[in-house]
Amino acid sequence: LADWIEIPNLAQRSTRYLGYLLQRYVFGIKEARSPVTAKGERPWFVTYGIASFCYRMFVLAALALFVSSKFFVVGVLIALWALFTQILLPAVRNSVRLYSSIGGRQHRKRFIFATAALTGTAAALLFVVPMPLKTLAQGVVSLPEQSRLRAGTDCFITDVVRSNGSMVEAGEVLIKCEDPYLSAELRVLEANLEETQAKYNSEPMQSRAKREILRKDLDSVKAELQRTQERVGELVMRSPDSGIFILPEEDNLQGRFVTKGALLGYIMGAAQSTVIVVVEQSDINLVRENTTQVELRLIGNLDRLHKTRIDRQVPAASDRLPSAVLGTAGGGTIPVSPEDPDGLQTLQKTFQFEFRLPLEQQSVRIGERVFALFDHGYEPIALQLFRSVRQLFLRRFHV
Repeated sequence: LADWIEIPNLAQRSTRYLGYLLQRYVFGIKEARSPVTAKGERPWFVTYGIASFCYRMFVLAALALFVSSKFFVVGVLIALWALFTQILLPAVRNSVRLYSSIGGRQHRKRFIFATAALTGTAAALLFVVPMPLKTLAQGVVSLPEQSRLRAGTDCFITDVVRSNGSMVEAGEVLIKCEDPYLSAELRVLEANLEETQAKYNSEPMQSRAKREILRKDLDSVKAELQRTQERVGELVMRSPDSGIFILPEEDNLQGRFVTKGALLGYIMGAAQSTVIVVVEQSDINLVRENTTQVELRLIGNLDRLHKTRIDRQVPAASDRLPSAVLGTAGGGTIPVSPEDPDGLQTLQKTFQFEFRLPLEQQSVRIGERVFALFDHGYEPIALQLFRSVRQLFLRRFHV
């Protein structure tokens, strides 16, 4: 960079220029000399001096974290060494050198006052002045469970009776399925019932013990047959509510095998749309215990802000996402397992919160991404940094 912009000794002169600004305008030392020798060097000195320091701190922090994940003690020692050699030692050494080089009692008083003022201001900004404390999370637009159409059992879809966007009534047939094994099992159970019933009827009334055994067998076959008939009834999927039938994958359903509980569609009826927001473990305590307000922004209309409060929270953690769009595979921020083809299996447990959308926003798209900003009030920067570092240690080192 120094060769490209034709400024020799860029690193050393940038440091000297930042020191010059501090001496000249903070400590009031008029004798301080600027290292600037050409027009246009000042912006480069300021930019490079600050950026290079931040870059060094970033590299050292990344190195310390990487080594700590393998050798914890060595990583901590690297972090302490970087803090001492890059911040504490240069600050003390330069302060002592500058104080010794200042001539005159008046200049030394101003140096002490300016140093104390800078230190006090920095301490106040870090430990006293409250700053906004917020947590950003992502969610998706969803519907209540009673408005979702799920597969009642494992089966193959044979017929989509009502198309996407149709107006349907509660109880109306929407999708038909079949399960050859279930049909065969039903026929076998019906034959067993007839056989057991015939044995029970043919047994003499005097054989009470044997009739009691046959009666228990008959009751068992009837119960199993009833369960199987219920499963056969679940091969026909009916509308749980009245409204508009939403079937996102209509063209790919014919002949498809679905498992029990698989989400196939929605019924857009009178039920109010909700937003399911996923919060990671590192933020759950703050969100649960210290949330004063939540702001929602739908990705389809980021300019529109919806202020709300938590409507419901799931107390137990989960390793499944409500939608693949929240995982890294779908453009989200939550890491998911690369072995999960659906992109729903998270690498760490997460927590879910539900919010109701305002009535004027009921025309939103199901599955639309939502940004949720949890407002926790105000807190000094030092406490926020301490919490972040603590969560980092808990997450990476389990200490």
